[in-house]
Amino acid sequence: MVQGLARDDNTGGCKLRVNPINADRVYVEVGGVATTASQLLAGRDYETDSLEVSFIAVDSSGKHNTGKALAWRNTITLKSRIYQAGDDKMLELHAAPAAGIRYSTEGSDPKMFGATYEAPFVVPPGTRLVLAVGEKNGIHSDVLRIDIDWSRRPEDKPIDKEAPATWRPAEGVAFKDTR
Repeated sequence: MVQGLARDDNTGGCKLRVNPINADRVYVEVGGVATTASQLLAGRDYETDSLEVSFIAVDSSGKHNTGKALAWRNTITLKSRIYQAGDDKMLELHAAPAAGIRYSTEGSDPKMFGATYEAPFVVPPGTRLVLAVGEKNGIHSDVLRIDIDWSRRPEDKPIDKEAPATWRPAEGVAFKDTR
């Protein structure tokens, strides 16, 4: 009855299509069980960044009985960014939709033994990997593995010596010939 059409991993926003069977009305409830007192869905597409949404389909003619509400659950996506701050290697984590994040820097299970993520943190020197997991209302993300490379700084860009170079003159510079 509920089909996912699209998901934005940066925001956790989803576009869903609701296809009721033997019904002409669909009611939707965020974070609870849908009833006929819930919001009436206009059309068949629904957009949300909530973690849990419930739908119930109703035949207003009364010809078909109303079934049970159907729950839909979003997923939590984690993203990371490593950057340099002076001599420190920093790690920033982001969950979409918003959720609590736990992480470990020594390879232990972040669900059980992880520290609570609150803000970008200094990666302890010598750390080889960081494991992180997002959780909200009993919904967990997959464990994100972030390998830490101490041989280069995050802002270092590798140069592809086989790729063609593109030269752009500075603003305000004009050339009259090709000498």
